[in-house]
Amino acid sequence: MWFIPRGGWLHTRRSHLIPGTAQAQSVAGLSALAAGAQLVANGPLLRLGATVSRVLPLLLFDGDCAFCTSSVNALRRYVRPRAELQPWQHADLESLGVTAEQCRKSIQWISVPGAQALTQGRAVAAVLMVGRPPWPLVSTVLRLPGMAAAADIGYRVIAANRHRLPGSTPACRLPQVQVDEPSRAA
Repeated sequence: MWFIPRGGWLHTRRSHLIPGTAQAQSVAGLSALAAGAQLVANGPLLRLGATVSRVLPLLLFDGDCAFCTSSVNALRRYVRPRAELQPWQHADLESLGVTAEQCRKSIQWISVPGAQALTQGRAVAAVLMVGRPPWPLVSTVLRLPGMAAAADIGYRVIAANRHRLPGSTPACRLPQVQVDEPSRAA
């Protein structure tokens, strides 16, 4: 697991890694991924350079949406996750392996380089897991089989109506999908 406390140091526990997994491989290849990282005092502490998008785990959210920004600010204040929370508009999406279209549809949780991002309710559960207690317990409940699907549905309902929620602005409205009408041949 990767996390960044407020001081900006990247930590990992090598004893928790299983050889051959994506997480173990990411530890081995971290120097290639984190340009400008420096090993500090024989430990698994790395100081990252200026590239914020390389800090993992990372939650990407819609920075143009006032409701989303307010939600992330509340998340920072109450949950205090050991993760970077960043508007997707300011991230290097290509290097993270996500597209702008994916970010427009849902929040993106990226925990390991090269892994598929978690979205919707599963991303909410993931960010709660790296928060201070009691939030990891809430995350555990949200990740149960029936609850995970319910969390995804709840996320979609809130996302579809976020322009109606307190603190929102017209920019919070999700882009409408346009359906092309077939041309009528005369």
